[in-house]
Amino acid sequence: MKHTLNISFEADEGALLRLLGLVQRRGFSVEGIAMPQTEDKRKTVALTVAPMSPNNRIDVLQRQIERLQEVRHVSLAPEKPMRLSTLLRHPVACLRQRTLTPEAQSEAMETPC
Repeated sequence: MKHTLNISFEADEGALLRLLGLVQRRGFSVEGIAMPQTEDKRKTVALTVAPMSPNNRIDVLQRQIERLQEVRHVSLAPEKPMRLSTLLRHPVACLRQRTLTPEAQSEAMETPC
């Protein structure tokens, strides 16, 4: 599961590298990074991360990032609702809670359960 952290920090020398290093050492992979260009020394970065293990918790990572000296604020972006196209990639299940075989999925798409 991917999470997006919005992080406000002072752009001191090596601050972004320390942030990314912490994320990696704590068992998360960086899936995306967005940082708008500003003239100010204070920067904001939207960091999309995914745990490398199901035991890695996003709230623990968030607290650890807050402890970095340059970091001013960390917030977890709300999760986006699952799109219909994502739902359709998963096996189709009838209301009777039975999962259809891949062969029966195409038939189920044409006829209601």
